[in-house]
Amino acid sequence: MSAKLSRGWLGRVITITLLAGFVPVTTAACFGTFPITRKVFRWNAGVHSDKWVRWLVFVLINIVPVYFSAAIFDMIFSNSVEFWTGKSPMAMAPGTTKHVEGPNGERAVMTLREDHSIDVRITAPGVPDQQLVLVRETDAIAAYDEYGLLIARVGDGPDGEAMLLAGATLR
Repeated sequence: MSAKLSRGWLGRVITITLLAGFVPVTTAACFGTFPITRKVFRWNAGVHSDKWVRWLVFVLINIVPVYFSAAIFDMIFSNSVEFWTGKSPMAMAPGTTKHVEGPNGERAVMTLREDHSIDVRITAPGVPDQQLVLVRETDAIAAYDEYGLLIARVGDGPDGEAMLLAGATLR
């Protein structure tokens, strides 16, 4: 009888100790950007234009636990690294350049600045080169031309879809 009491008591103590150690680690100021989970979300949002297809894919990748696995990875690795270093391990480092090519010879060269804005140079056959700077704002992304004039500001609309919040007339 005393063996049953001690095992039950020991099990409760171990459970309480694990929870007491686990809860602060998972809930205290370690809230990061969840980069992998966001990539899964963006992929899911771009799967198809039909909301029912997106919903079905959402349900399937929750049954297979893709979202769950991404969130656990972010919680244990990405967000912890981001919390302790102040930098997301999934983000580009300042000075990093990314090249994107379009189907008709268009090219965009994007370089991340120290202030986390992005310099973009766009080239296309037979068209003058264009330069702009993308700046992340509190609730939008703004594009400025090489003279610092606002070209466009895009953010969430009332329905949650991307919406042009401000824009200049293109010359």
